Amino acid sequence: MTPKNLQRGQDYAGFDIPYLRRSICRFLQIILMTAGICGIVSFIFLNYYMPAEYTATTNLAVIPRDNSASKLNDYNMNAAVARCMSALNSDTLKDQMRKTEDGEKLAGRVEAEQTGSSNVIKLKASAGTSQDAFRLLKAALKAYPSLSGYFESGYLLNSLEPPSADNITAGRDKSMLYSCVVILMVLIAGAGLVVLKCLFGDKIYSGDQAACLLDADYLGSIVYQKKNKQKSILISQSATDIAYVEEMDKLTTRIQEKMENSQMKSLMIASIKENEGKSTVAANLALSFVRRGKRVMLIDADLRRPALAKIFDITLEKEQELSEYLKGNSELGQVIYKGRERELYCVFQCSPEAEPDKLLTRQAFRELFRLMSGKVDYILFDTPPVGIVRDSEAIAEFCDAAVVVMRQDRVGAGMVNDVTDTLEEAGANVLGCVLNAVKGGGTSGDRRKKYDRYYSSYGKES
Repeated sequence: MTPKNLQRGQDYAGFDIPYLRRSICRFLQIILMTAGICGIVSFIFLNYYMPAEYTATTNLAVIPRDNSASKLNDYNMNAAVARCMSALNSDTLKDQMRKTEDGEKLAGRVEAEQTGSSNVIKLKASAGTSQDAFRLLKAALKAYPSLSGYFESGYLLNSLEPPSADNITAGRDKSMLYSCVVILMVLIAGAGLVVLKCLFGDKIYSGDQAACLLDADYLGSIVYQKKNKQKSILISQSATDIAYVEEMDKLTTRIQEKMENSQMKSLMIASIKENEGKSTVAANLALSFVRRGKRVMLIDADLRRPALAKIFDITLEKEQELSEYLKGNSELGQVIYKGRERELYCVFQCSPEAEPDKLLTRQAFRELFRLMSGKVDYILFDTPPVGIVRDSEAIAEFCDAAVVVMRQDRVGAGMVNDVTDTLEEAGANVLGCVLNAVKGGGTSGDRRKKYDRYYSSYGKES
């Protein structure tokens, strides 16, 4: 964003959920792939460093050495249970276990917990294998009597059942659970990064935002339409949406008013990047002017990637291309194509040229412009992307006006403003910018239904 628009950008508060949804969907494949890779790596890592755990258990009972009433009361009994549990969970017991034959080289842990408020203690030994868990439990039971004499003289800790393989259980493997958590976190992080990118970026995604952030005027938006079986989208075709035709008509009205007020005749349709839809907009602008009774010359000046011949489904001979006229190999009458539209004259290019900037700066191109200026009402140029090559700057030197076409969610406001400044410096008066292929906000099917209802009711009233 340029410094000129920083304050306006801060004041802009328009932000829509459809833009977030489109942005997330655009990066969804990358986010899913990243989450899947992280999930697989985490599963392998956790499965290696967090193997399945087995737990062997046995129940121990704390009983007094004699049946005196003082030792059987609840307070003294609970105190004895607490002392026994402290001994079973102490580091001293672990040291004694290492001295035993079973616990010398075993890795694992031993835990003791009271069963409810009774005098029963559950002793658990956990290890990586069932054999190790069983041996660790036996080591704990073997080491405990050597400690009991130091802290407990009035009570005994007796085993209610001998250690058995039937009391060994396999712990739940949490590798898959943790891997799913990792995948979920990556998905959330990926979506969050996209949202932050949208919040702090300046890509144009709506008409309100364009009107606020751009230096040039905002001329309007063109609804997105699928081609389906169409080779191209033209307002002269019956398959084209009514919404698309109406918005193109509104755009033509705004451009015509600006050009007539300033007595302009030549207009270049430019873009910042490739595949912005400028060639389709240029073709439909020419058709829309012709519908208003204007004589129009449409020139495909994008000699690197010409597209107008494909849009109109025209096949030409080599000598009928613009580049051949500029090289002096053809006459002007050979390259001017008169199509089905009565007042539309076209100059097409089919094959790409290696150094088109040299051809566009030749006197022959200026002579073409001079000769046609007196015979038509408007001359429209479909030009290469301004942000990629300098061909458009050469055309802007003798062109009256320019319109910048930008595809929704493709370019930032700062880049658009830089391009408009470049065209202005080259000599073209930038009339404004057009937001193309607009999705969301009820601009496709909803608008078509609205126009269908309007024309249907209008026909009945007539």
